[in-house]
Amino acid sequence: MPKGSKKSGGAGSKIARKVKRSMNAVNFDGSLLDSIKAKTLVKLIFAALALFSVIFLIVSRADLSPSAIVSGIRDKRILSQADGEGYPVEIEGSRSVDIESVSNGTAVLTDTNYMMFNDKGQKVASYAHYMASPAMKIAGRYTLLYDEGNMSYSLKTLSSSILSKKSDNSIITAALSRTGRFVLVTNHETAFSEVSVYSKSGNLLHRWRSGNYYINAVTMSESGSHIAMCGVTTENGIMKSVVIIQKVGDDKNLQEYTFGDTLMLYVCFSDSDRVTAIGDNICAQLDVNSNNRTKYDYSGSTLTGFDTDSKGNVALVISQNADGRNCVVAVLNKKGEKIANISTNLTSPSVELDSNSVNLISQSHFYSYNYDGIKIDEAEVPADSQESVTSGGKTLIRGVTMITQLK
Repeated sequence: MPKGSKKSGGAGSKIARKVKRSMNAVNFDGSLLDSIKAKTLVKLIFAALALFSVIFLIVSRADLSPSAIVSGIRDKRILSQADGEGYPVEIEGSRSVDIESVSNGTAVLTDTNYMMFNDKGQKVASYAHYMASPAMKIAGRYTLLYDEGNMSYSLKTLSSSILSKKSDNSIITAALSRTGRFVLVTNHETAFSEVSVYSKSGNLLHRWRSGNYYINAVTMSESGSHIAMCGVTTENGIMKSVVIIQKVGDDKNLQEYTFGDTLMLYVCFSDSDRVTAIGDNICAQLDVNSNNRTKYDYSGSTLTGFDTDSKGNVALVISQNADGRNCVVAVLNKKGEKIANISTNLTSPSVELDSNSVNLISQSHFYSYNYDGIKIDEAEVPADSQESVTSGGKTLIRGVTMITQLK
């Protein structure tokens, strides 16, 4: 995930140093004209700094509320107070469930705990979640934990627990935005599914019930202004999927895309104007503001895995064999154009998109390929390795009970 806070700090520090050097270079001991020129120069420098800051904050889409700024400062203080020797680290609990890169660190979800590590691999926090089937969504500084098939959910930052509640019905899936807004998809007594959007303080902002489709996947735009969801049903004995896009607070669908004989598995916003939907036999790029779609067909091959990145790219791991042998990785950009096609002899590898490379794990080995299909790295990893994640410039490997760093 993008490390906005690191980029913000680095860029801001560079600009501040330039301002300081420029101010030191001004001679205030000269004539009145020189003084006026110096003051004008300083004003121009600060104006440029202010403009840069505004542009950067718009691009980073950060949550700039006063409470978020204070919480961010606390987060950084906690990260700096960590101790320990770093990776490899043993998890708390009997098995790991998920791992994600977050601002200035790495989040690990286990069957019993939510854990946070800084970029050095030192543990900075660990909370028991008391969930039977825990799942995790991360966006910016925020983490949403929820209990699949049950009712508990909580919203956290590193320094604070924002809320912890129970839904009225069992949770199917959820999503989170960088502003702290989140959406829960739950079962319902009179509908197939209920979709509810909440502010980070837990106030209901949007509610919609599906009478025709079972909602199995949902996503939010970075700003939290829009949601997109996948639904599935059967029609005359044939599976049918739909992708619905809504603006939060508006009961009418912005767009509704249907797909015959397809099971849509996953949906995400590629950018504010485009949604990517990944199905068992096609991948589709869908416009938010017009009913235009681009489809990539797997041509009868089997999808064994996929990943997306912050640029809107998607990696599809596809095998012509039912058992997942000899996988090919197709990388599509947010327009649906194929930008890489990587042939391997691997069986159902896990996949991670990392900048301009694709990382794979299969049968105790890690492989990295560039977009030209050339293998650029290979290493042996623990036999129980589940997936890789790039965090803080390091490649981390999630095993069943250990998190290790690729050397």
